[in-house]
Amino acid sequence: MRAQRSADRIAFVWHPYHGSPREWTYSELASAAAGLAAGLQRRGIGPGDKVLLHLENCPEFVIAWYACAAVGAVAVTTNTRSAADEMRYFCEDSQPTCAITQPRFAEMIATCAPRLNWQAVLDHDPGEEGPASPGDGSFTALARDPSEFIPRPADPMAPMSVQYTSGTTSRPKGCSGRTRTRCGRRGECRARGPAP
Repeated sequence: MRAQRSADRIAFVWHPYHGSPREWTYSELASAAAGLAAGLQRRGIGPGDKVLLHLENCPEFVIAWYACAAVGAVAVTTNTRSAADEMRYFCEDSQPTCAITQPRFAEMIATCAPRLNWQAVLDHDPGEEGPASPGDGSFTALARDPSEFIPRPADPMAPMSVQYTSGTTSRPKGCSGRTRTRCGRRGECRARGPAP
């Protein structure tokens, strides 16, 4: 897969508002995603479980999205500009098992999704200089050794993500994307599911 074929090539570059850009190679992205996937598995997350990702643009979002895909969980991505009423609706509609968010949104997520089993919070708000509003570090603690990740058989037809429409004419609708349509080339879905 891409991480094996292009291990040292740049997968993405993060340009924070403050500070220097950081590059992730495919190998680094795969390792970070596998470590987080192992942590998700350790917390009981597996195929079909919904994981709410309520994060601003940041490397942790990319890593969490791939980690969800690796364990077969459905990443429910939401707009960080959503009001509490909208978040409550998204959570009631999608019924996530857990959430990954950042300090700025942790309280709102806890209030809007009282049935969550757990919530992992970044130790910072992305793009901020230093920990201006420090989280509890539970996102960092969630990650395990990448070798602990247990790969699963691929299922190209399995749901992989839910994204909500803008809701211009009525309530937003959750649109489900399947592994086959989200992982690019079908060949990348065959062995172990999508991989960076």
